[in-house]
Amino acid sequence: MKILDFKTIKNMNIPERKVYDWCNEVWRIKEKCILPAKMKTWEGDSGRYMTMPGIIPDYDIAGVKFISRNVDDINGIPARNSHIIIQKRSEYGLLAVEDGMWITNMRTAAIAVNSVVKYSKTDAHTIGLMGLGLVSWAFIKILGGGEVFL
Repeated sequence: MKILDFKTIKNMNIPERKVYDWCNEVWRIKEKCILPAKMKTWEGDSGRYMTMPGIIPDYDIAGVKFISRNVDDINGIPARNSHIIIQKRSEYGLLAVEDGMWITNMRTAAIAVNSVVKYSKTDAHTIGLMGLGLVSWAFIKILGGGEVFL
């Protein structure tokens, strides 16, 4: 079993093109995946929690992503966290516990790039990004900075 924190994942230097290709592969096989609706839990106005289970039979894995947002962080900063637990289906063995922030930002950006590539006009020269924070940074890295398409 591996424990992968944010720094470890970031330091793996996974190329933007690889993230894009992985996302496109999972998008291609999504009909074979088991993706129940996420469960949302609210704790008054101060916190929210989402649990997102998923099974990818083609890769023999099952997992759950847990996202939390705590508005009443002890430091006064709204904290958003994400963690992923992955296990092998055929052996019921825990494979990894991972920080989910890097993966979530890169995955969200890669799917956004996929939409731009698939649905934008071929003569488009401008793209507007608004309010996505780290996802905007990752989007730019995948679309152009990582030389995926430009």
